[in-house]
Amino acid sequence: MKRTAGLVLVILLVVSSVAFAGGKQEGAGAKVYTLKVASVGAPGDSLTIALDTFIEGINRRSNGALKGEAFYSSQLGAHRDYIDGLQMDSIQVAEIATSVLATVESKFMVFDLPYISRNEQHQVDVLNKGMGDVLSDALVKTANIKVIGWLVRTPRNVYSAKGPINTAADFRGLKIRTMESPPMIRAMQLLEAKATPIPANERYMALQTGVVDAAENNSGEILSKKEYEVTKYLSKTSHIIQPNAICIGNKFFESLPADLKTIILEEGRKAADVGTRNDIDKVGAVEVELKKAGMQINDIPDKSSFSRKLAPLYNEYEAKIGKDLIEAFLK
Repeated sequence: MKRTAGLVLVILLVVSSVAFAGGKQEGAGAKVYTLKVASVGAPGDSLTIALDTFIEGINRRSNGALKGEAFYSSQLGAHRDYIDGLQMDSIQVAEIATSVLATVESKFMVFDLPYISRNEQHQVDVLNKGMGDVLSDALVKTANIKVIGWLVRTPRNVYSAKGPINTAADFRGLKIRTMESPPMIRAMQLLEAKATPIPANERYMALQTGVVDAAENNSGEILSKKEYEVTKYLSKTSHIIQPNAICIGNKFFESLPADLKTIILEEGRKAADVGTRNDIDKVGAVEVELKKAGMQINDIPDKSSFSRKLAPLYNEYEAKIGKDLIEAFLK
């Protein structure tokens, strides 16, 4: 009997030892899940402010069971690298431009259709009324990546070293950096510009060396990446309003206990809201700083010459994006 009791005790000790070795422990047997959180954004911009909010929220609410570690300023590569990292679980969370996500799930091209969103709040409303879930579910199915927050950015404008843009005719022959998005490339072709897809972390050098004459982005990115140093004219074309998606690898997400999944989903939405509001609230101050840095900013009250040229895009991409998704934005 004593021999049997001793054997049981040994087995229990071995099982306990193996269980403890299965992951880093904190407190009384609690497993710690470490999340590498990646962004191309620089510390202090809307992207990283959102992710800082996310990291603080998950750390605090999980009592240390979730531990976020920030990797900003493209330390872990460009947006395309984040897709691979999320799928392989070498990165757990990342913000990714929807134009890059569109390369793996065509429904995300909806954000690259010029003038489909009337303003930032319109885009937020459409996403919150179900289209955000539709897009996230599609991305899980095709790429095993889940969207946990939509950080809606301020409108994208054209900035150039060559001169201002006032009408569609000013695009003719312009070498312009675009994101790796077929609709955006096609849009520039319709405007008779020379579209050149270049990753975000190579944009400054491309402008500096004259590989491109111009680029298009929101004002906050121009300021945070100091691209006013290599361009002079900012033209408020406001052609696209586009979110950055806060994404999590679905394989990693599904491995979590239910309570930690809830925390991540709630903190992802909160972080996106914080980033969206920050981007919107600071745009006026950003433009003041760009002017101080020497940029000339021109408003374009009449954008009809652009919209006329770009009108064919909606029909061209209806089959790839889905008529229902396009109509959800146009209602």
